[in-house]
Amino acid sequence: MINDPPNKKRLLIRNEVADRLRLKPSTVKKKTLQGEIPHVRIGNTKKAHVRYREEDIDRYITDHTQHGTKKGMGNGEAI
Repeated sequence: MINDPPNKKRLLIRNEVADRLRLKPSTVKKKTLQGEIPHVRIGNTKKAHVRYREEDIDRYITDHTQHGTKKGMGNGEAI
């Protein structure tokens, strides 16, 4: 957001999350509905606005990062 103070916690929209995760917005929606991606609902109706805390998405990325190894190396050396 424009001129946000550095300590302000941001809420992201689906397209911003999709950009960060390199996914289609429809995939983010599906994973949100399945409870895989953490989110908040603003409002208490079926049409509540869904937003994503920036720090939750950063944590989601960290938690879902896999470090591969070279096949057949057996020593855990990263690719």
